[in-house]
Amino acid sequence: MSNRRIRKRTEEQPKLWAVVLLVALALGASVGAIQKSQVPPPVVPEALQGRWTTREPSHSDRYIEIGPTTIAHGTGGLLGTIRAVRQVTQLPPGRRGYIRFEVEIMDDEGIIASTVELDYRDGIVPTLALPNVAGYWRRERS
Repeated sequence: MSNRRIRKRTEEQPKLWAVVLLVALALGASVGAIQKSQVPPPVVPEALQGRWTTREPSHSDRYIEIGPTTIAHGTGGLLGTIRAVRQVTQLPPGRRGYIRFEVEIMDDEGIIASTVELDYRDGIVPTLALPNVAGYWRRERS
């Protein structure tokens, strides 16, 4: 009789392992789908994304780095701030040949901290202009 019990157990084990494997795969797929859905969609137009620098002497050690959902402002050396972008709105044209964007920037608590207007011009060397800052910012080549 003991041989019968051993055979019965060994015949049932592959079925049990198959069920366990299927459940594990299903859970893995669910977790992957949840993680993908938690990635924030890009709110910044691709045209604005990149690292922007200027040759203006008063700002030559600074940069603006714009990502799909963030904006960073380097204030010289290793210092700078990075903030989340809540929304980007295209406004009526700014300077001649430029497209004006309004960027809503959030603080660490998710509250709108400020809004910044950027004038963007496409071209061989895309440029940004900030309405109250002298000079132009050029996107660095990647």
